[in-house]
Amino acid sequence: MFNLSSSPFRKEKAFDIKIDVEQPISFSSESELVQTFTTNSHKNIFNHLEWTSELNAGNGIADIVLYNTRKDWKNNSSLALIRPQMANSLVALPYRKAFDVEYFSSLACISKSTSERVLKEFSLAGYCDKSASGWIKLKQPRPPIANIYAIEAKLKDWRRALLQATSYQEFANQSWVLMDSKFCKKAMENKLEFTKRNVGLISISPDGKLNPLIGCSTIIPKSQYRFWYANVLLLASTLKL
Repeated sequence: MFNLSSSPFRKEKAFDIKIDVEQPISFSSESELVQTFTTNSHKNIFNHLEWTSELNAGNGIADIVLYNTRKDWKNNSSLALIRPQMANSLVALPYRKAFDVEYFSSLACISKSTSERVLKEFSLAGYCDKSASGWIKLKQPRPPIANIYAIEAKLKDWRRALLQATSYQEFANQSWVLMDSKFCKKAMENKLEFTKRNVGLISISPDGKLNPLIGCSTIIPKSQYRFWYANVLLLASTLKL
């Protein structure tokens, strides 16, 4: 699990902004809503961030994920050469201590043949090397991504969006629901459901206007496995792989 004292992430206070009068028109589809947000609107709240869509970190597909890289992210850019699902196993390997294929197979819960292929990927990426005494991890990986903001987009089904956004807390530092401004009234009537799950709510109108309605605080992702999984996927997105 993550150690709060050594985490690169800060905890931030939640915020609330008053709701505007809802728009008289609405989006024709969720894809239109997402496109409106990613085309330009997101810069009004999530400025200076990169974004990708349809990110699958193993627990559902996040419609939009915004993120920023660390200043030294290129030092770990070779992480893009390994399988996302194996990143956490690389982190868990003992540093500068010899281990064999059987040990890694048990650690990662994969077959020996698959272990051999994965270790070769680790070697190609510069993290491990094979010696006479066995395999050795030469370099401890560092997350290339500094902060991750996951967004679930829905036209009006706030309850389903909230549940899905909550699951993104396994890999994200903040989780948000993005909804058509015309249908936010019911969600605001259930504000407590959002606040107790620490999920934010943003409304968006067809003209691109954003309104943060419910804030959320920055957290340490709940699953190290999914956090590293997402890091490799977002790194690949940054490198345009």
